[in-house]
Amino acid sequence: MGDGGAALCGPSAPSPRQGVECLLISYVATLRHSNTEFLIGRALPRPTRDALRRELLALDHVEDVLELTTLAQGPHEILVAAKVDFRDASTAAEIEAACEEAEARLRALLPAVRRVYLDPTPGRRAHP
Repeated sequence: MGDGGAALCGPSAPSPRQGVECLLISYVATLRHSNTEFLIGRALPRPTRDALRRELLALDHVEDVLELTTLAQGPHEILVAAKVDFRDASTAAEIEAACEEAEARLRALLPAVRRVYLDPTPGRRAHP
């Protein structure tokens, strides 16, 4: 059980009931720690958001990702929304294709991604 289990259950050998209780407490603590990043309503951890951003930036028609929002909507359901600066020379058809490719790439990276919303937004350089 490790040092944490000994601290919870005491140094002596526990009764069978105490042993089960200590195992359950240890199991719940482990699950809580490992699944915290996927709690409903929370943003994904920064390293995951950074990986999603890199995937978007790797698309041919994307100049910049101005904002990126992620949201765990369920245990296996993630929403990704981003304000994306597409290349000015890109056609509507190319932007549509880039959006489809973005969705496929993000799902390949993180299969729990269920919704991807990309908002075409002029880059910062476009503003005076």
